[in-house]
Amino acid sequence: MKLLKTVKPDEADFIFNCVGAKYSTENPDTLEGIKDALKYDLPMICTNPDIEVDHGGKIAKCAGYYADWYEENGGKVYWYGKPHEPIYDIAFEMLGNPEKERVLAIGDSLRTDITGAKKYGVDAVWNLDGTTKNQKLEEARAQLKEKDLRPIGILQGFEW
Repeated sequence: MKLLKTVKPDEADFIFNCVGAKYSTENPDTLEGIKDALKYDLPMICTNPDIEVDHGGKIAKCAGYYADWYEENGGKVYWYGKPHEPIYDIAFEMLGNPEKERVLAIGDSLRTDITGAKKYGVDAVWNLDGTTKNQKLEEARAQLKEKDLRPIGILQGFEW
């Protein structure tokens, strides 16, 4: 089987969706292309379920935003990446299968990072940076309660 790249839905077998379109607030060209693909009943592979990302200090729509739209409008989406278990299985295998109690997930997204850690059974710290950098601590705590998430801590920024 030979894979050919195309931007024409009538020539495609599936949609490979990995990042937001040109890191804009919402890219109308991408949305139009996805709408066209829906007419051909193409399955979508989404490898980054994040709805938004911080790109150079600006919040931009990401692959999950377009995949959500596609699924909500009747398209079939195959989800890969956080919060889905296979990405954690791969990461744990790469790390030599450590005990879950020895792993700490750190992320800025409740939808992917903190939810994924909870589902996989590892502790997490929510970093109010990136997509959540302007969020107040009180708002963050309210969101955690609403979503029944209990990370072991909240950071406001992170440097390696």
